[in-house]
Amino acid sequence: MAQKHRDTCPNGCIQQHLTSFLDLFKRMRVLPQLILSVIFPYFMAFPGFSESWTSNKKPRCFNKDDNLTKIAEHLLKKSRHRYSNETPVVLRPTKPLPKPDCSKLNLDYSSRLYNNRSVSPWRVSNNHDEERYPVDISVAECLCDGCIINGIQNRSYNSVLVMYSKEVLKRSVCPRNQAKYRFEVLYVSQPIACTCVRANVVHNSHR
Repeated sequence: MAQKHRDTCPNGCIQQHLTSFLDLFKRMRVLPQLILSVIFPYFMAFPGFSESWTSNKKPRCFNKDDNLTKIAEHLLKKSRHRYSNETPVVLRPTKPLPKPDCSKLNLDYSSRLYNNRSVSPWRVSNNHDEERYPVDISVAECLCDGCIINGIQNRSYNSVLVMYSKEVLKRSVCPRNQAKYRFEVLYVSQPIACTCVRANVVHNSHR
C-alpha cells in the first residue's frame, strides 16, 4: 500500500502544486491593479503619505526673462487642491482704510450689489503682493460691528467675515541659482463677504 501511495502521489502532488501556482499567478496579475485602483488612492488621502510621496520632487526654477505670469497661471491650473494641515494666511487690505460711522451709512436697497443692501454691509479692498500669483486679490471688509436692523445698528448681532480658502503661488529666489525664480503653493484665506450672526452670549455659572 505504501508503494502504491508513492507511485500515485507524485502525479497528484504535481497537479495540486500546479493548480496552486496558477491560482497565485492569477492573483499576482490582479494585485497591481488592486494597488493602483484601491490601496494607493486610499493612502494618498492622508496628508503625511501624499506629502512624503511628492516631497522628493524639487520645485523647478525659471529665468527672470521668462513670462513668469504665464508660467504661474499654468502651474496653478495644474495644481491639485488637497487637504493641508497648514494654517492658511488670512488676507487683509494692503492699505487699510478707517472704518466709517455705521450710523451714517446710506445703504442703497435698489442696488444690484449685495454689499450695498446687506444688513451686514461691506466694502471691497485690495491685497497686493508682487511676489505672489495672482498679484492682486480682492478682500472684503465689514463696515459695521453689529447689523443694520430696521435702519439702526443692532449690536445684539455681529457682522462677521465669510472666508474662502484657496491656493496661490508664492515666488522666491531659487536657492541653487540666485538669478532664477521658483514658485511654491501657499494656502490663503480670502474674505469674500460679510454676514450677520447672533452675538455670543456668555452665561456665568453659579455654584
